[in-house]
Amino acid sequence: MGSSEQTWQTLSALPLAIIMFNEEQNRFYFNSLAQSLFSVEEYANLHDLNVDHLSLSDTHSSRLLSYDDFLPCAQKSKPLSITLANSKNNTLKLLDFKFASLSQSLFITICEPRTFKSH
Repeated sequence: MGSSEQTWQTLSALPLAIIMFNEEQNRFYFNSLAQSLFSVEEYANLHDLNVDHLSLSDTHSSRLLSYDDFLPCAQKSKPLSITLANSKNNTLKLLDFKFASLSQSLFITICEPRTFKSH
């Protein structure tokens, strides 16, 4: 078993929604919480990932984001606060995305839920 698979076994067990990207294989990994949140399968190749059912906006600027904004990659380091609308399961969530590099080719996004402010 490769080190990315071992890393994924450890990360996927954490009680947070986690997305891991293996740049060498162009492959995404979604743990069970991330699968539920984004309505995707556990594994997806870069070109096969379908997230057309998701709508993302920056909570600070209301700017619409593309799915590239929440996926892990080498260029990301600043956290994002987003509103996620999922048309597959009719949900609206507030999330904080935090990005990290695990190695030169492994990157993760950690998705932490937030609560809506009372009006």
